[in-house]
Amino acid sequence: MTALKHFYPGITLLICSLIFTLAFSQPLSAQKKTNNDSIRKVKHSPKLATAMSAVVPGLGQVYNRKYWKPPLVYAVFGVLTYFYITNHKEYKLYKDEYGFRVNHDTASFNPKLAGYNNDNIILIRDYYRRNVEITLIIAGVWYILNIIDANVDAHLFTYDITDKLSMKLEPDISRFRYLPNSKLTGGVRLTLRF
Repeated sequence: MTALKHFYPGITLLICSLIFTLAFSQPLSAQKKTNNDSIRKVKHSPKLATAMSAVVPGLGQVYNRKYWKPPLVYAVFGVLTYFYITNHKEYKLYKDEYGFRVNHDTASFNPKLAGYNNDNIILIRDYYRRNVEITLIIAGVWYILNIIDANVDAHLFTYDITDKLSMKLEPDISRFRYLPNSKLTGGVRLTLRF
């Protein structure tokens, strides 16, 4: 029984991926036929992509078939988690040190911080507290951007880009046509066709 304990995370991941595949795959029978025998495609739902990304960050991007985005989402969350843990640890160290000094608990003083006075301890403590708060704010903004990205990608999922739509950016050297005796001028020409 203890040998199976090591396989539980793998089994859980396998079961979750099987449920996800069965729940979100569209079999041919799910496509509806219209009167003229053409097959109407099932719509891509922005609401579903938004809800999926709100519940599990990155899941809406998988639903939108943007498979390169979830690793980016989790990499940023990983970096933010690292900064949160590091800054919180330092904040707690300086907060506890200040508490020991105020209560005159000389037995609990940290010998590494003996060279700092109380004002320095307060400044450093506040610095790390601010870093913790900024990290949490950035994590919240990143979470919201993840949801917005899933929604926008779902709205643009069926957007058709044809050959008629093009953009061309090229250097341009010409004379200013409306002024006599004008010199050559350089610039950039942007051409949009749609």
